[in-house]
Amino acid sequence: NQHRLRDAYLANLPGRLAERGGEVCPGVPELLAALALRSDAVLGLLTGNMRAGARHKLDYFGLWDRFACGGFGDDRYD
Repeated sequence: NQHRLRDAYLANLPGRLAERGGEVCPGVPELLAALALRSDAVLGLLTGNMRAGARHKLDYFGLWDRFACGGFGDDRYD
């Protein structure tokens, strides 16, 4: 069942992020900050991850608020 899988994934994700950590690729925060200053740029996120999963991951690294919009894997299940 997709909902049970989603719920289990989201329940375990914060702990796994804290356990395994990770790092943002070099230059990404600076690039996002520079693009945010441009009046001709809108930052959007396109990912196969579900919205809540993407938010957990990007919040963990302080990047979620850099994106004005997005397309996520749970927008459609097809």
